[in-house]
Amino acid sequence: MKTYPRSNRIGEHIHRVLADVLKREIHDPRLSSVSITQVQMSPDLKNAHVFFAISGQKINPAMAMAGFSAGMGFIKRTMAKELGLRYMPDLRFSYDTILDKVQRIDSLLREEGEAMSSISEE
Repeated sequence: MKTYPRSNRIGEHIHRVLADVLKREIHDPRLSSVSITQVQMSPDLKNAHVFFAISGQKINPAMAMAGFSAGMGFIKRTMAKELGLRYMPDLRFSYDTILDKVQRIDSLLREEGEAMSSISEE
């Protein structure tokens, strides 16, 4: 896929602004432990695909998606003021499973390390 420097810059800017809006402006408990991991922009800058992760196990991805859907209008209005773009991109949210994968690998490595240490003790 061809990269577009302007879309990368806009994506990074949206990432920063959206993270700030979630931290300071949104008080929905469904979004309390959500963090934005990545924003991918379409080449025409009309669509932003926002990936998010959830820290802790209190909230599941479906609850977070419902929180984003409920607050979409407020999020877009607030972000539009900060971004200063001619056109506010449509936001699509997706759960980023990378943290789940990292935690799974970490637990497997920890289990393997414990198994290896018990073997070496024998």
